[in-house]
Amino acid sequence: YRAMLDGLLHAWCWAHIRRKVLAAGEAVPALAAWSQEWIARIARLYALHAGRAAARAQSAAWQEADQALRRWVQDTAAVWQHELADSTLAEEARKVLATIRRQWEGLTLFLDHPEIPLDNNEALSAGI
Repeated sequence: YRAMLDGLLHAWCWAHIRRKVLAAGEAVPALAAWSQEWIARIARLYALHAGRAAARAQSAAWQEADQALRRWVQDTAAVWQHELADSTLAEEARKVLATIRRQWEGLTLFLDHPEIPLDNNEALSAGI
């Protein structure tokens, strides 16, 4: 089956990342603040993505929303890279960030392919 995957792009799901962040914060009380910061960061992603989707394609508003979304991606990459470099980071958080690092390309496919949703969970997309 791997031969069938050649040339396909794998889009990963932000709802799954959100669940992993929540689980880490619930499992380790010391990670509660870290977890809430990541939940807020992911919520901001959904808002920025919705803002770009609401704008007419290639309009000035769309360009502005696209730039904000791309800045969010750059800033968020810097955050998880910085946090993974912290040797004092709790193992549960490290596992979540390692997943983000491993899946980053697929988690950010929506930048160049606006038709790709952030997740495969319509309820979460509408309510986050």
